[in-house]
Amino acid sequence: MSHSNSNSNINIYYINLSNSRERNARMQEQFKHMDPIFTSKRVEGIDGNVVDLNQYILINEDYYKQSNLHDNGSIPNEFKKRQIACLASHLYAIKEAYDNSLNEVIITEDDINLKILHIKALFIYKNKILM
Repeated sequence: MSHSNSNSNINIYYINLSNSRERNARMQEQFKHMDPIFTSKRVEGIDGNVVDLNQYILINEDYYKQSNLHDNGSIPNEFKKRQIACLASHLYAIKEAYDNSLNEVIITEDDINLKILHIKALFIYKNKILM
């Protein structure tokens, strides 16, 4: 679901895995009750259990082995895979915003309670307009 798009909108990109249909439906339902200045966009999340994450790990191999991204020099365990997939999803969302020429965007995951974000974002937005 997307509302009309203009420069005065508050753009919210939410990351959602393709197999998380219920979460996507919950997000869409929340957006129905928000101020029309909010523009929502679903960004498909990267599932670390499905995608080969080697394409997303573009760091020096020695650094990788010294970091906490591995277990005893082996490939990342399941928890680390999810961390890398989450990071890659957020970077993809940033790229989407850049490709859409957005100067400002809120990037979140699909488990957020938008009521809290709604109040805070409107406050910031209205104070920004008044300045």
